[in-house]
Amino acid sequence: MNKVILIGNLTKDPERRVTRSGVTTCSFTLAVERDHKDKDGNRPVDFINVIAWRNTADLCARYLTKGRQAAVIGTWQNRSYEDKDGNKRTVAECIADDVQFLGGLGGKQRRRLMKTTTTHSRRSKDRSPPLRNGHPINHRKGGGYTMGKTKNPDFDAIIQKAVNAGRMQGMSVAKDAYKATERRLYAIPVLKLKVKEDREKLEEIKTYGAPQRSKSIVRFSRTGIRLTQEEILEALVMDMEATIAADTYEIECVEKALTAIEADTYYETVKGKYIDGRSDEQIAETIPCDYTTVWRNRKRLVQKVAVMLYGAQAVL
Repeated sequence: MNKVILIGNLTKDPERRVTRSGVTTCSFTLAVERDHKDKDGNRPVDFINVIAWRNTADLCARYLTKGRQAAVIGTWQNRSYEDKDGNKRTVAECIADDVQFLGGLGGKQRRRLMKTTTTHSRRSKDRSPPLRNGHPINHRKGGGYTMGKTKNPDFDAIIQKAVNAGRMQGMSVAKDAYKATERRLYAIPVLKLKVKEDREKLEEIKTYGAPQRSKSIVRFSRTGIRLTQEEILEALVMDMEATIAADTYEIECVEKALTAIEADTYYETVKGKYIDGRSDEQIAETIPCDYTTVWRNRKRLVQKVAVMLYGAQAVL
């Protein structure tokens, strides 16, 4: 089971971005103290990169600032990408499933929150966190985010919440692992083509600049300052590099899982259907065997790949 629990303070303000497909992301770094002390009596600190997506990303970008304490529940991932010099880099980071905001709000966050609350206070479907004595109170019970002046966070509750989330995740994975594995196998040929095309586009942008239509886009930083064309180009390049890195990482994960079944006599039942796009009739003639044998052994092998991708929960 891949489940991470982190409690620490932000080293700087979070960075909010929007991918080319319109998905919001927010990245920040947590300074997390270790449980033990060194020979000088100090607790070593790890600086851990965290990435949040969609609604959680919007909340983090709005309410988290440098120095704010937060609890993060998520999963750990390692991904590889190529930098502008063609060197392969590996990044370790936590993908946040749930972020809880600990400690009191600073003046900037409080003014921002009060402005939001005042604007939407008369709406019945208001999603802005309500205030109590000048501080935001928990808006959702059971997860997503918790904001407020919390001098003594309930760490036991946070840990228990992570355990429960892990159990739910295991049940969901066990139910859907086979179909999810099939979808990921089908996507490999398409992803490889997409990565190739995206790399060609990236090289064109680095050489000739952004397309004409992209230069007309007006972007603003969080402070409201208009970005220069160079900054827009840099942001576009970073966005494309991140997309390529994510797609490449997915390809590497699935191909690594496939190595577990490559030596099997009926490996062609999987590779032929999902990677090469061949029919069962063609696969049966290649092995050779009957259609029932193709179907039975493919199901067995896909189950093995599912275990490699999702762990033991895939066979529960």
